[in-house]
Amino acid sequence: MRATGEPARRHAVVVSVLLFLAALQCGRAIFVANVSYLDLPRYAAGTERAPYQDRVAMMPFLRWAERSAWMGRAAASINRSEQATPQHASKPEVMGPEKLASVLIGCVSVMVMTFAATAVTWRRFPEMPWLGGVLVLAILYASYAARAELNLWYPYDLPHFAVFGLATIGILEGPWWLFFACFLLDIPIRETSIYLSLLGAAVAYRRRDLRVVTGIALVVGLAWLPVRLAVTHHFAHNANEVGVRWRQIAHAVTDPLHWPQVASAGGFLLVPLLLGRRWLRPDQRTFLLAAAPCVLVTLIFGLWYESRIFGEWTVAIALLLADEVRGMWRAAGVAEGACTT
Repeated sequence: MRATGEPARRHAVVVSVLLFLAALQCGRAIFVANVSYLDLPRYAAGTERAPYQDRVAMMPFLRWAERSAWMGRAAASINRSEQATPQHASKPEVMGPEKLASVLIGCVSVMVMTFAATAVTWRRFPEMPWLGGVLVLAILYASYAARAELNLWYPYDLPHFAVFGLATIGILEGPWWLFFACFLLDIPIRETSIYLSLLGAAVAYRRRDLRVVTGIALVVGLAWLPVRLAVTHHFAHNANEVGVRWRQIAHAVTDPLHWPQVASAGGFLLVPLLLGRRWLRPDQRTFLLAAAPCVLVTLIFGLWYESRIFGEWTVAIALLLADEVRGMWRAAGVAEGACTT
């Protein structure tokens, strides 16, 4: 039963505080338990390798951090504090101003994901209003913080996860303006923003909303393609690591040591998500179907056991799982009521 009045307000405050602390802990853990694969000053200067350099949205923030005296002092203070603490004596990565900016933006991104998912489930599933946020943190922690191999972080990952996640909320729950705003915002963050076009068009077509399909086509043609082509051309002289890593893919499939890390994608919850799809709405099942070719592209170009590569699906997986739990919960309640009457 849903609490009302003063108990409901106290419930909301307690849940919000706990989720805030949990999101902060998860965000910090990602940067403490992992190390940066990129040379952050080189990334800020535009001289890192492709495709990483092509994800340009974080460059202005890191350049600002480099020039900021306050950020420099704050980073130096954090380093002095950690060096004075014995358990941090062997810390592999110092806190420069570029990393501090990444940590701050990353933690805010985790909070955005957590509270956005919580807001959706608070409205749709009042029996377990906290479920969406908890699932976001469980998935993110298992796939990005608690890793046994390839424990690397990238400055643009968490902002991309947050913006992509808000766009999927716009697709699954509305409004469509949220989807279009986040789609446009995500274009310079990461090239996999193109996945949003397929997801949005598939769901809009399923709902027979052809105006949205047309709008998505215009965004791809007038914004995504020009921006991505311009960025790729601008950094064409940089070293390049783009390609299919067949040997690593084979290792991921054949070496059992990699299987736990591969299975951690989606917080070990992808199989339950697929098994429970009968509890989803038809447009949500269309979303899952449209996600399949997107995940296939990720599998072709990514390292399977670098589970962070699937992080953009975190919010969507959390919301779909919460809806499956909602369907099972209410079906069980109806069945129990039928048996007792």
